[in-house]
Amino acid sequence: MSISLPEFSGPWAGDLTYAFRKASSDFERNALSDGTISEAEFAEVENRFITCLRAGGLTTAGINPGGSLEFGFPPEMGPDKANRISDNCSASSGYDTVGSLYFAMRRNPQNLDEAKIAAACLGRKGVVPRGYDASDYKRDVPTMAFPFSDPDEGREALEACSADPLGLLPKKLSARTSPPTGS
Repeated sequence: MSISLPEFSGPWAGDLTYAFRKASSDFERNALSDGTISEAEFAEVENRFITCLRAGGLTTAGINPGGSLEFGFPPEMGPDKANRISDNCSASSGYDTVGSLYFAMRRNPQNLDEAKIAAACLGRKGVVPRGYDASDYKRDVPTMAFPFSDPDEGREALEACSADPLGLLPKKLSARTSPPTGS
């Protein structure tokens, strides 16, 4: 059963269209087709992704609230092979399409300018000079040369602001992303 391209609207319409076209399964296209991604749809993507990682020999510490993943691998596997496994699982599970949009839409529901909200977040955290704005942020990102008042606090704030610039995400996801036991 193939699902035809819906006519998306709203602030994420372009991204939804791109993800729908990139999707490799009806599961992904169905999850994207209504323009929203439910908790249940994301839970299915997450389950598929983590199951694939584990089948490939990786251990997972779960998915962070901003969507990043921490995983481990046996030393004999090496980081290149582990990253290939992770990339393949991300694509085959729908994490590349459905999962990435799930987090993007939750951390920035109106699809606001990323540089503007990241600069404002860094300002709220007090790690950049007063008046720091989107143009400053765009200048600093490529070289990661931010004018942090304290480098350690600045790096921590940058990580937090990159994951959740508007402060909308829960601190932790559900228990289903806790580290695996017994493996």
